[in-house]
Amino acid sequence: MGVVLSGLFFLVTGPMQKLYGNIKYFRIQEIEVIGCVKTNPTSLRKFADISYEMNMLTIDSAEIQNRLEEHPWVKKASVRRIWPYAITVAISEYRPQALVVQEGKGEFEYLDRKGNVFAAVGQGQEMDFPVITGLDTFATDMEKKELLGKAISFLKLAGRNNPNLPTQNVSEIHFSSDGGLILYLVEHPFPIYFGKGEIKRKYYQLRKVLEVLYRKKRGSAIIDNVAYIRMDYQKDKVLVAQRQAG
Repeated sequence: MGVVLSGLFFLVTGPMQKLYGNIKYFRIQEIEVIGCVKTNPTSLRKFADISYEMNMLTIDSAEIQNRLEEHPWVKKASVRRIWPYAITVAISEYRPQALVVQEGKGEFEYLDRKGNVFAAVGQGQEMDFPVITGLDTFATDMEKKELLGKAISFLKLAGRNNPNLPTQNVSEIHFSSDGGLILYLVEHPFPIYFGKGEIKRKYYQLRKVLEVLYRKKRGSAIIDNVAYIRMDYQKDKVLVAQRQAG
């Protein structure tokens, strides 16, 4: 067995590779691509130029991996030979958590849970995610990355799906010109001003406030008359402003 393996290694790495590299016996007959959710095996094979014309002895696994990881949806890829005639490609995809809108790009882009903007939203692709806006007023990528990190921190808290503030009720996270976070809900589009810091503390405060506001009074919920909420009003106080009648 050791002699066979040594001989095979010699074929793959040694000077005989060039001689035997074109023998049809070593042509790839099976290509398996696993891990696809948003992508599909056929498109990935074309994108990375993986074909049945390739040879088991001459394929460059590292090069194929690098090409695959240039695909906007592929976070990580690996390529494994299954002797004598197959290869398995395993990919890990990015998972979208939100959409990002930037004026200069003119399109929605996906954001993952680590704050990475990784792909433009294509026609027919899912768009049922919170939208992050306001990044255009900031000049540097570092500033934008920091703000996206704050947005993701909030969405992770909302991901615990408290009934008063679940992720699906988050419509938009907007950043003002001074870096303050402003939240908009799906059902109630008034602004909720978070300000610049202490997102976790303010999130839990807001949950308690919403629990009170969702209660009904005289047949309608209190929240129906809210004009805005300021979570940054004072250290331990929240301002809930009511709309004026008429």
